[in-house]
Amino acid sequence: MPIFFRKKIANKIRVYSDISNKNKSKTMMDVYPQIVKKMILHHDVHWMIHGHTHQSAIHRLCLTNGMVYRYVLGAWDTHGSIIKISTTTFELISFLI
Repeated sequence: MPIFFRKKIANKIRVYSDISNKNKSKTMMDVYPQIVKKMILHHDVHWMIHGHTHQSAIHRLCLTNGMVYRYVLGAWDTHGSIIKISTTTFELISFLI
């Protein structure tokens, strides 16, 4: 399928999504905390990176397997977000699009 058709389809889907999301609460747009904890413990991880819940943030959780960090990328509407990872740090960086 030609790129201009794919872009047109993507834009139409984005418009419908934006309209739908305007009527949803912030808690509805986030993940279920109990499911996040269950998955972290099940897989025995200490870092979870996911996107996007429209609430870019770094969450610290103290669980039975120790301190856990959940990095949430933003929605890429007016701002983009990336995670910069070095040997000693994880940094969530937001920027205007």
